Amino acid sequence: RNPTQVDALMRRSSSSTSLAVPSLSRLVVPFLLLFVLAAPANAMEKCDSPLKVLVTGASGYLGQFLLDAVLAENASPAGRRPLDVAGTYSTRPKGIPEGIRALKMDLADAKSVEESLSSFAPDVVINLAAMSAPLACEKNKDEAAAINVPSALLSSMLKTCPDALLIHVSTDQIFDGDTPVYSEGHTPAPVNQYGATKLRFEQEVRNAWANHLILRSSLIYGAPPPRECARAGSFLQFLDGALGDPAK
Repeated sequence: RNPTQVDALMRRSSSSTSLAVPSLSRLVVPFLLLFVLAAPANAMEKCDSPLKVLVTGASGYLGQFLLDAVLAENASPAGRRPLDVAGTYSTRPKGIPEGIRALKMDLADAKSVEESLSSFAPDVVINLAAMSAPLACEKNKDEAAAINVPSALLSSMLKTCPDALLIHVSTDQIFDGDTPVYSEGHTPAPVNQYGATKLRFEQEVRNAWANHLILRSSLIYGAPPPRECARAGSFLQFLDGALGDPAK
């Protein structure tokens, strides 16, 4: 990694700036690790002490790949600060691998969120939790808002880890799709409930949490998840399997 580039991006994270990220899971994961490893140590802590990272939605598709990458990173830290990582789940604890602390958390329940944060006291929070299926969001608007706009996460972080870096993974669906290529400066105009809820939380993060980074991705795709996961596979994976197997 280039420390100069990382430092510049970290400085941008404290402003109202969002960044576009790749969609392939094997590219998104290193992107996330890049910012985690660049997170500055608390002035009261030794730099060789573990950096405590809490990943919400860790049992989901992207979360599983991120946790596996963390385990690999810790296996050969090469002089870098070790990572102490906890992953949250809602209904699928088997999505969390051995070697990672698993925490059951309901983002819609302020008490559940605060208890999890208090028990771990993270230096970095990566918010991957989301109801990401647009049709499901349209059919269950209240549930989509509760998961995609986790206001309790911000209020609980204020009480338990006020200096933590918050990395929030958002979506390109905050835009209407009328422009071929979007930059951070384009005006959001979501056309569905999923995009609207993700945009709403982006705004809450900007207003309430100075030390933040928002990453916007389109559909994240890649290899099948390594463990039990609500997302069995994407349409691209279905096509890959069907075209590669004459029997299908």
